[in-house]
Amino acid sequence: MDPTASVNNDIIETIENEEEILDDSEERELVTDSCSTKVLDSSEQPCDRYWIVYILFYLFGVTSLVPWNFLITANDYWMYKFRDVNPSNLTMVVRKTQFQAEFTSYLNVATAVPNLIFLILNSLYGHLVSIKSRLQGSLIVIMLSFLVTTALVQVNTDDWQNGFFIVTIVTVVIMTAASAVFIGGLIGIASRFSKEYMGAVVSGQSLGGVVAAAAQVVALALRVSPLHSALAYFAAADALLAAALAAGAALRRLAFFRRHARRAAAPPNRHRAATPAAVARKVALPALTMFTVFAVTMAVYPAVTVLVESHPTTAGTDWNSEYSCPAPLCLHS
Repeated sequence: MDPTASVNNDIIETIENEEEILDDSEERELVTDSCSTKVLDSSEQPCDRYWIVYILFYLFGVTSLVPWNFLITANDYWMYKFRDVNPSNLTMVVRKTQFQAEFTSYLNVATAVPNLIFLILNSLYGHLVSIKSRLQGSLIVIMLSFLVTTALVQVNTDDWQNGFFIVTIVTVVIMTAASAVFIGGLIGIASRFSKEYMGAVVSGQSLGGVVAAAAQVVALALRVSPLHSALAYFAAADALLAAALAAGAALRRLAFFRRHARRAAAPPNRHRAATPAAVARKVALPALTMFTVFAVTMAVYPAVTVLVESHPTTAGTDWNSEYSCPAPLCLHS
C-alpha cells in the first residue's frame, strides 16, 4: 500500500470535515423572520409578531418622501402665495407671474441636487454616524423644517414675495438633505432584514405619493380658501412625520429589530466584503435603466406638467379648477 496515497486521503477527509463544520456554523447564523421556523441549534429567536416591524418600515417608506410629495402637490397654495397682488387689466386675464410660472422648476432643482449630493455623502461616510442618529436626527430636521413651512401658511407674504421665495427654497434644501440621509439609513438597515422588509420600504415610498394626493383632494373638498386648505394639508404631513418619529422610538424596543440592528453593527466578514467597484458593476444595468426612466420623467414632471390645464370643454368644473393637479399625481404614484 502506498503511504503517500494514504496520507493524501486523510488530508482530503480532514478538509471535507472542516468544510461541513463551517457550513453547519453558517447555517446556525441564519436569521429567521418567521415565528414558525427554527434554526438548527433549536434556540429561540425573536420573531416579527403581528408584522409590527414590517408595518413600521412601510410607514418609514411613506415618510421618507413626505417633503417631495406634499410640496409639489400643493400647487394652488404656491399659486396663491406668488400671485400678482396688484393686478392690472392685462395681468388679470391669463398671465402667470414669473414666480408662478417658474417656482415648480426651482422646487425641482432644490430637491434633486441636495438629494443627489447627500445620498453620495451618506454612502461614503454614513458609517461614521450611528444608524440611530441618522434616522432619528434626520426625521427631527425634516419635521422642524416642515413646521416652518406650515407656519408660513398663515403669514402674509404679499409684501415680501422675494423673501418668502428664498426662505421656502432654503427650507426645501434642508428638508431634502435630511430626507436623503434618512432614506440612506433606512435602506441600509432594511437590507439587514429579509427581502420582504426592503419591499415594504419601497412600497411605502410609492404609497407616499398616493397619500399626499389623497390628503390634497380631501383638503380641496373642504371648499375653503387656499390658505386654510394648505394649512390642513401641511398639518397632515406634520402628523405623519410625528407618527414616524414615535414609531422610530418604539421600533428600538422590539427584540426582533434589535437583533438585526446588532448584525448591522457587527464587523463585516472580510471574506464576503464587496468593493464599491464590484457593487457598481453588479448594479450597472438596473441603475442605467432607472436613470433613464427618471431622467425622462423628472424632465417634465412636475415642472412642465403642473402648468398643464384641463381641456376648455371642462372649464368651470371642479376637475378643471380644483382636482386637475392632485388626481394625476395620485395616478402617477
